[in-house]
Amino acid sequence: MRHATWAVLFAGALAISSCKTTVSTAVNYSDFFAPASYVDSRLKIEIPACKDSDSGFESNSLLKAKNRVPALFPKAKFLRCREVDFRSYAEFSIPLRVGATDVPCGNSDICIMPLSKNSETVVAATSKEFRDSYKRLLSSMSQTMETDIEINITNNTSADISLAIMSMRIDGNPYHYRVFQFGKGQSADFTLSDVCTESILKGVETVLFFKNAE
Repeated sequence: MRHATWAVLFAGALAISSCKTTVSTAVNYSDFFAPASYVDSRLKIEIPACKDSDSGFESNSLLKAKNRVPALFPKAKFLRCREVDFRSYAEFSIPLRVGATDVPCGNSDICIMPLSKNSETVVAATSKEFRDSYKRLLSSMSQTMETDIEINITNNTSADISLAIMSMRIDGNPYHYRVFQFGKGQSADFTLSDVCTESILKGVETVLFFKNAE
């Protein structure tokens, strides 16, 4: 499965002093309708600093992230902490479930899948386990944090696709109940609106887009 960029910002859920959290992964358009599988993804959390300025050891915010991320994503693995443009980020590897299955979204998963068998409507959902962990961590938050979801998708089919978009930005351009012409071989960044993201995090199976009737 090709690596692309799926970004999901869950900073508030992690209950740490951060500004933004990003989950990135890679999918082809056909992956949504193939048998479900787990895609390797990246969880990137913005924190005040990677190291303590006095001791040079790992900062408290990084230690908190390393302890609390696995509570939300049990299979998360810490990769590194780095500074980019004067901002510090803790990065983790996490699996996301993508594709068609009769099995409900579970096991602390975030799932991207067709609405039903033979459906060309793509939805996102979170498991009850994920939401329970999210709520527990949210209850210890000291501030409200931003949450976004971005999906970089490649149209790997043999033809252009006309997609009806619910509420997203595509390559930075707003699409609210609009049609997006997705060219054969094209890659694009799909960023969910705040309303869509909030709906998913509340446990609502949320429509992202569907194939528009020609």
